[in-house]
Amino acid sequence: MAGIDVPLAVDLEALADRLGPDHLLLLRKHYYLGHQNPVPESVRVRDVSAEPDIAELHLAADVLVTDYSSSIFDFAVTGKPIVLFAYDLEHYRDRLRGFTLDLTTEMPGPVVTDATELGEVLADLPGLRREWADRYAAFQDRFCNLDDGYASDRVLQAVWPSPRARG
Repeated sequence: MAGIDVPLAVDLEALADRLGPDHLLLLRKHYYLGHQNPVPESVRVRDVSAEPDIAELHLAADVLVTDYSSSIFDFAVTGKPIVLFAYDLEHYRDRLRGFTLDLTTEMPGPVVTDATELGEVLADLPGLRREWADRYAAFQDRFCNLDDGYASDRVLQAVWPSPRARG
């Protein structure tokens, strides 16, 4: 999309400094914006926007930090923590699009609105897992219950039932 120039809502180097030298931040921008605002790469910040398969990034990541992306549903299958970075929450909710889910009661992880809070949450992933375990399990039960490795089998069975199943 021409003409869109959206600055990042967080200073990635400052966040990397807050988390310490054993953390690597992987940034994947929305595909409309991936070519804009190049991110200077460093030892602890990598722009992986050109990676064609987000599933590979989901496997590599220890935590997902996203805005309002549907990748939350795909990542939840991993069981790894999810943080919703809603730096523009009021604008997005009240003026731009709204939400189909209640973020305060249905998200599998915290909704944070500024970079300081984001750094605090990411600094304690074990605590994040413990604190959000029940909500995460409810989210998985509601949205990931069929992601059990047998979805293709169920589709094939629905399309071409075995003779025994027709009984």
